[in-house]
Amino acid sequence: MQTLMLGLKSVPGVMGSMLSDVRGNVLASSFPAFFDQSVLASVAVLINDNSLGMQEATGEVRLFDIRTELGRVIIKVMPHLFLTVLCETTVNVQLLMISLNVAVKKLEKMPVEQLAALVQKTAVPAPKPALPASKQPVQQSAASVGTVRTTDKGIILTTKILDRTSNMSANSVIGPQSATALSNFFHGLEYKNLHLYNLKNGKSVKAPVTILSNDPAGTYDGIIGITPSIAGDLSAKDGDDLVAVVITKKGFFD
Repeated sequence: MQTLMLGLKSVPGVMGSMLSDVRGNVLASSFPAFFDQSVLASVAVLINDNSLGMQEATGEVRLFDIRTELGRVIIKVMPHLFLTVLCETTVNVQLLMISLNVAVKKLEKMPVEQLAALVQKTAVPAPKPALPASKQPVQQSAASVGTVRTTDKGIILTTKILDRTSNMSANSVIGPQSATALSNFFHGLEYKNLHLYNLKNGKSVKAPVTILSNDPAGTYDGIIGITPSIAGDLSAKDGDDLVAVVITKKGFFD
């Protein structure tokens, strides 16, 4: 993987490149050491978020070519992956595109298991020294609140496909507990629509949402009900995990 990144960097005018996934993980990078890794991770998240927004607005996007006075950023969009190249204005574009296409073909042939291993490797945090027993903190998962799980982008909810006899006035339905978790996650922003994307295949869709005013049995705790139409757009089945992200009146992912 690193060899592919270094191959791109060898093109005259290329300052560095990185491979990231739809969860914002940086899988490989050839940027110089003075590029802060946390900044690269933030860029990876922004690339994913904005590509989702562009796809929602214009359809499928396969290549971004962002030109500025000081340089150029080229982003190749692949299924579940993004290949980002930072260039000088003097870059040999023809040579870069040849190298980029070669790298993409190699990545597309890479086994899913190998990519999954890269994600696990980048996601595992460094072990911390053990605290004395008297100072051990209370065990609590930072990735969950009650029965609702979270990512750095939004709330993870489990799919429940509504039957065709249900009220279809809403494309998606959540319970009050999940609604509260979403509101807390997005700092109290009001919303009527959610952007949903399937963690299994990366497919995404915008859906109006209805919040149940009462769910005493907790039937919809950590659950999102979606119509068969939305399920089809997401290629989702009962039990699949969807990430729910708030869409506000101001725009996408505010």
